Amino acid sequence: MGEKIKVDIQDLRIGMYVVELDRPWLETPFPFQGFYLNSARAIEAVRQVCEYVFVDCQPRVRRGQSAAVGDVPAAAAPVGAGPAAATSRRPVAQPAVVRVTASDVRRMIRGAAGRVVLVNVWATWCEPCRQEFPDLLRLRRTLAGRGLDLILVSADFDKELPQVRSFLARQGVDFTTYLKNESDMPFINGLDPAWSGSLPATFVYDRSGALCDFWEGPATYDKLLGKVSKLLGS
Repeated sequence: MGEKIKVDIQDLRIGMYVVELDRPWLETPFPFQGFYLNSARAIEAVRQVCEYVFVDCQPRVRRGQSAAVGDVPAAAAPVGAGPAAATSRRPVAQPAVVRVTASDVRRMIRGAAGRVVLVNVWATWCEPCRQEFPDLLRLRRTLAGRGLDLILVSADFDKELPQVRSFLARQGVDFTTYLKNESDMPFINGLDPAWSGSLPATFVYDRSGALCDFWEGPATYDKLLGKVSKLLGS
């Protein structure tokens, strides 16, 4: 393998050979042994799940390696991806936002086995959601090291994506968040039939992936901390 360099997703170009991601390969739809970015679609596929990747400046395709990214799952289509630019080290101004269905959310929860997961469904037009948001981020900063994963899913419409990204940027979100990609009832029932659909809605899963707590409406930081800490243990 040649020299490996880190590249921001906004700086990806056709012809680059991706050898490493910013997350485990199993969490992505990509082949395990690297792939070429041979089209704009391939670049968008990477942008949907990564914030940066590592590319090989002098790739040599080995037997068994894939030369291109396969089809992107429809439920995880990228949103808000801009055109690729010349390679640089510019910081990402706004976090990645990925479309998901309820099935995608459940799959992420299963993939986080061994960790406590808090799923929060919110929207930019929901004032209680906006007020609660800083406490959710504070909770993640405080407890991520002890085993907490925070999954934020916006219930905004696609046309409201600019507002979503702007709000996330103002909040200092530097990790991938999600946008609901199916109609209301399948999404609501897919997460929990007991959910009325009101926002914000919060679901807490233990380390085995079992739903342990659910509530509608905003929560204080102390409530969030108490609910999650008892699952994390000492």
